[in-house]
Amino acid sequence: MGSKFGALRVLVLYNVGLRGDTDLVSIAECFPALEELDINYPRRNRSAQVTDDGISALSRTLQRLSRIDVSGNRFLFDKSLVVLSLNCRPLREVKFRGCGLMTRRGIASLIVNRPHLVSLALNDMKEEAIFCEEWVDSFRVTPKGLRSLDFLGSFIWDELLMSVVETNIPLRGLFLSHASGFLFDGIWNIVLEHRGIKVLDLEVHFLTDRDMSMICKDLHSLTYININHCSNLTMTTLCNLMRQCPFLKAMKMEKMNLRKDDANETDIVMNSQVRSLSIPSNGKLTDECLKKIGHMCPKLQYLNAGDCLKITGDSILGVLKSCPEIRHLEIHGLRKKKKRNLCIDFELPRLEVLQSEGLKLNDEQLAAFISRCCILKYLDLLHCLHLSTEGVEKVVRNCNPLREINLMNCHNVRGVCEAIFEENSPTSWISFIQNPRLLLAAWVVLPVMSDFKGTIDECTVAPATTPLDEHFYRL
Repeated sequence: MGSKFGALRVLVLYNVGLRGDTDLVSIAECFPALEELDINYPRRNRSAQVTDDGISALSRTLQRLSRIDVSGNRFLFDKSLVVLSLNCRPLREVKFRGCGLMTRRGIASLIVNRPHLVSLALNDMKEEAIFCEEWVDSFRVTPKGLRSLDFLGSFIWDELLMSVVETNIPLRGLFLSHASGFLFDGIWNIVLEHRGIKVLDLEVHFLTDRDMSMICKDLHSLTYININHCSNLTMTTLCNLMRQCPFLKAMKMEKMNLRKDDANETDIVMNSQVRSLSIPSNGKLTDECLKKIGHMCPKLQYLNAGDCLKITGDSILGVLKSCPEIRHLEIHGLRKKKKRNLCIDFELPRLEVLQSEGLKLNDEQLAAFISRCCILKYLDLLHCLHLSTEGVEKVVRNCNPLREINLMNCHNVRGVCEAIFEENSPTSWISFIQNPRLLLAAWVVLPVMSDFKGTIDECTVAPATTPLDEHFYRL
């Protein structure tokens, strides 16, 4: 393999079962020209773990290495950071999330030895009884090109954030979700000093509308923000982001406090840059409020409004009319029966993904909706109890682009797999589960159907995959 792929530059082994240090040595010998290596979160192997010795051997051979991700390798200590920083001079990006045995002193050594790092990602660094002055000082005097800092889930001091403020670095991304130990002043000072930040991950509980108003004023370059679970934030914050961040492309606002009475009509502004909006589990979100949001984002391509219990099909239709470019729509969890119907009388030429778990759709309504979606590829009908086998078969036959369909817990639908095989449908995925009455459960991957004459026994079982929203950002 080494002779054939010896010039390989990038190797990604995410969630692959590694034989510990032995595999790291083999990787280094086979691919000596590697510049990027990803071995994050390997499958657990109790008999063989990646250790400092393996990383040390790897670093001595891969001297061109510029990027490495060792996240999830739980038996790595500070020694790994030290040898990487000393042996891999081109090193620019290091990720070691979930490496709980590494300490702040090890990180300080990495930063001091490699002052030209551009990206540093760690998480779950717990509170220490002794203040680590070396760590704070390393940020204050050493980094020259850091563009991204990720402190996800870590305990950090305001002093550390102030040291970032004092450095003259081109910071573009700051990730503080679930972090603790700091106050708003630390965030505010960083924003004041680094107004070119494009990516901001602020899933911290203490933020208020007033705080966000101060932040928005100085982040005109912002393209992505995550403020999930900030329950003190309301429509006021959403409107401020729309108005003051003209390049904003993606927002995550799950479990906030969005409601109609928090924003005046004068606050409603249009931002045609926004492409992705995730607002699930906003229990106070109303139809009126969702329609306003739709008018504010006319170029929206991704919308997740799942588990917003007060919205109805009326506001979903309003958003689809206001945002004709929507490609991915999630409207699951509309629990009250009167709020599940979704009747549509206009075309949806861009819609590729519809996750509509639990909607009270009958066969006619489903057929009418699908007929408006000329390129639909993924359809999730989980818990749609009013559909029949005939209705689903009709959709499968008539929707040629369809590639995935989830029929779990559709209790009136049975035998669809056999029908699909018999009809040689272009659909290449179907979800079903086995229970005493019907055929419905895990995802089954069907082979290419053009000339297939086999049986269900020849299918391969695979876990369900759900399309994810695009983050639309670059640092």
